Amino acid sequence: MKKIFNKRTICDVVYDGEHVTLNGTAEANEGNVTAVSGNIILADGVTHIGNYSLLGINLNDAQYIQYRTEASQLIDEMVSDINTQTIMEA
Repeated sequence: MKKIFNKRTICDVVYDGEHVTLNGTAEANEGNVTAVSGNIILADGVTHIGNYSLLGINLNDAQYIQYRTEASQLIDEMVSDINTQTIMEA
């Protein structure tokens, strides 16, 4: 879903990695990302391990620490794709 308010765009985003999936929203103003946030889910599609935003990653338990790097890389990829407008619309 994509909503446009003035020059601000809000869209739902899903980014799949090898072990985790980011499921949330991104907000851009004139093509530049101003906010992203959402949930971090394991590749099984069921286990919610934390949440993310541009400010950081919050994991529910220390046992999920090994997924922090992958989630961070996916956030960087998401922001880069939106800023360069290479994100695909479903």
